[in-house]
Amino acid sequence: MRRIHKAFAIIIAISLVFSLCLPLMPRVAAAASQGRITGDSVRMRDKATTSGSNIVATLSLGAVVTINGKVSGQEAVSGSGTTWYNVTSGGKTGYVYGKYVEEIAPPTYNEDFESNLLSFPEDYRAALRAIHNAYPNWVFIADKISLSFDDAVELQYGDETETMGATRKWVELSYGLRWRDPRTDEENPSHILEGRWTYASRKSIAFFMDPRNGLTVNNSQSDFPNIFTFLEHTYNASVQTEAGVRSIVANTFLANGYGGDKDAYIKDIMAAAGESGVSPYIIATTIITEQGTGGTSRLISGTYSGYEGYYNFFNYGAYGDNVIKNGLEYAKKQGWNSRRASIVGGAKKYGSGYIGIGQNTYYYMDFNVKYPDKIYHQYATALYDQCTKAAILRKALVSDTGMTLSFHIPVYTDLPYEVSAEPTEEDYYVHVCEGETINAQPATCLEDGYSGDVICKTCGELIREGSVIPATGHNYNAAVKNPTCTQGGYTTYTCSRCGDTYSDNYTDALGHNYIMRTVRLATEAESGLKEEVCSRCGLKTGKTQELPYTGHITGDINGDDSVNNKDLTRLFQYLSEWEVEINEAALDVNGDGSVNNKDLTRLFQFLSDWDVEIF
Repeated sequence: MRRIHKAFAIIIAISLVFSLCLPLMPRVAAAASQGRITGDSVRMRDKATTSGSNIVATLSLGAVVTINGKVSGQEAVSGSGTTWYNVTSGGKTGYVYGKYVEEIAPPTYNEDFESNLLSFPEDYRAALRAIHNAYPNWVFIADKISLSFDDAVELQYGDETETMGATRKWVELSYGLRWRDPRTDEENPSHILEGRWTYASRKSIAFFMDPRNGLTVNNSQSDFPNIFTFLEHTYNASVQTEAGVRSIVANTFLANGYGGDKDAYIKDIMAAAGESGVSPYIIATTIITEQGTGGTSRLISGTYSGYEGYYNFFNYGAYGDNVIKNGLEYAKKQGWNSRRASIVGGAKKYGSGYIGIGQNTYYYMDFNVKYPDKIYHQYATALYDQCTKAAILRKALVSDTGMTLSFHIPVYTDLPYEVSAEPTEEDYYVHVCEGETINAQPATCLEDGYSGDVICKTCGELIREGSVIPATGHNYNAAVKNPTCTQGGYTTYTCSRCGDTYSDNYTDALGHNYIMRTVRLATEAESGLKEEVCSRCGLKTGKTQELPYTGHITGDINGDDSVNNKDLTRLFQYLSEWEVEINEAALDVNGDGSVNNKDLTRLFQFLSDWDVEIF
């Protein structure tokens, strides 16, 4: 009993200490709801005060946070009471001044939404529920992709047997080592591309491609994935308005218009949407991305020497040694001789070149996973291009919680269990196995082959086991040997792959077919002669037959003392009632007492060595 009393006393003492300490700590209500950040660049602090506190994170306008509770803290300079919220966002927890947090009503069960949610993997659903609770009119569409996630990443990075040049995604040098492919070398700048780019690592590509990293309205950095990378780009006049365009172009050159009309660009963008089928929000965002917020590029100045009055707002064809000239040359060929012509024309090309073939989100434009056989058809090599543009949309569109927007989110056949993590600088120094194929064996007609194992050419580690290649089987081509008078026929079959051969389909020899063939016609001066010969092979037996004198040469129609094709022609002319000279005594070739087409036929057969006689 004494031990029990002692333990009990210790518990009481500990409880007393905690009770004395509690007044010194902010009291957080036991709540767990959601809130929306109502300002931009709002600071999350480690204490509920602006004095003597550290900044934990910076939150963007529209960011959805988890509210852990409220506390009473220091009133900020903006003077809006002493209420602070303890919130969690992006894995970080801290305090945000109450003026900048809008509480979101507790979620209610929505049967239609929950039914639609079943088309997404389980590890998508919690994030989508949180977004839906804040933006109940947003629609999420599950796009089934016929690739595993690893295969999709490999299409961008290349497999281990390919060189680094096969990598389709680049990062700027200014982004630091952690995003670069470990195969690049700081000491050897040969992998620097266009002066400021280099190849992205596989882990970097996976981070930006993993859909789960984009299931948030706000991310820790503006050029990280967010839900707007999946926003549908198709124009919907009922929900995409001039007011939305104004929000996007605010504080950019597009808000200033031109030609004395402050709304000129907004009118051009709406006209382009109507003619191209592309969302005006996407058109505006693309122009800002391509031309910058100031719009100072000579591609849209209209004053470039030799190309005055031509504009290229989408930077089509703007590459090579002279970016401006090449881009304006392209614009001139397209007839973009006004700002509106360039914006409308560029939007049409954008619509037909991407949206029209199914690449209808920033994600699909930069990662063409819908059509892996056309993986080369991607808008940008910049790894974070889709996120940079999506950040512009997010900033303009998150304030209106009643807006209807549609998002197409890729669902791969297989995803890693863990969400693809943001790379660290240590990842740059990790050895990357470069593969080479060994012990490959081609399949033959009768024996299986082997694709070969892929091992690292540096460390020898097995990267990927090979697979069996099934035997191909023979591919026989047939050559027919026809029978002759003395030899039988057969068909020879030869394999085009290995040369194996055999014969089949034997037939008997035909035997000789002897006929009496005229070799000399009888004339008025001498007798004629026939000899026995095989009609197939020409073999002569030596047997002959003499033809008696005729007093004329039958068939010598033209009277030149010989029978040939000239006589055949002359007989045809005579029967066709041409006015030609003939040897009338030679006309009755078949000896039936009349001259007609039968004689023409008999003469043709005779000249063709048929077994026929002429009289």
